[in-house]
Amino acid sequence: MDPLDLFFKNLKKNISNKKDENNFHTEIEVSSEHEEIKLEKTDMKRNRNNIQAIIELKSLHDIDNYKTKNIISSAMYRKKNNISFLGSKNILPIFNFESLNIPFKFLDILNSKKIFRPTPIQSQVIPILLSCNNVVGVSETGTGKTLAYGIPVILFANTFKELSTIILTPTRELCIQIYENIKLFARPYNLNVCSFYG
Repeated sequence: MDPLDLFFKNLKKNISNKKDENNFHTEIEVSSEHEEIKLEKTDMKRNRNNIQAIIELKSLHDIDNYKTKNIISSAMYRKKNNISFLGSKNILPIFNFESLNIPFKFLDILNSKKIFRPTPIQSQVIPILLSCNNVVGVSETGTGKTLAYGIPVILFANTFKELSTIILTPTRELCIQIYENIKLFARPYNLNVCSFYG
């Protein structure tokens, strides 16, 4: 049995509120450390180009879903999909990829992979990361965690050309799997993706 699956199996035994075996349970924790981008005067002088890039990125990915109707829908969605959300900011989940205003290149690749709407972990993690917040997401194997952080990583790397990202994995197999997924989505942007494993 896969170690992660074994962990979740043991975790389920300890949960007093028994859930249906077919339901996934997703936990999201948001760090409130970086609630907004703050640049000191020295940073502003040194990074004028980055400030413009941040402004463009924020306007590209802002999600206008903070209406009463969407807050209620989000609460119902979280309950239905067993999403536990901890954090000082209530960043609402997305219900489709189009609401992210991501480029059509992404949507075409998603559609070619028969991915038409985000999984519960993706629906909550993607908007958190695009809002420049830290996140800890826990979800079972096969629920789409790679794309949950992969899409924001690629969008940030495309906006900030000098940005480098390292993704650490516990196994060689997972390294190869993540590499293949990220490479597929990074290809239209000519981003360099490589994997190192022993």
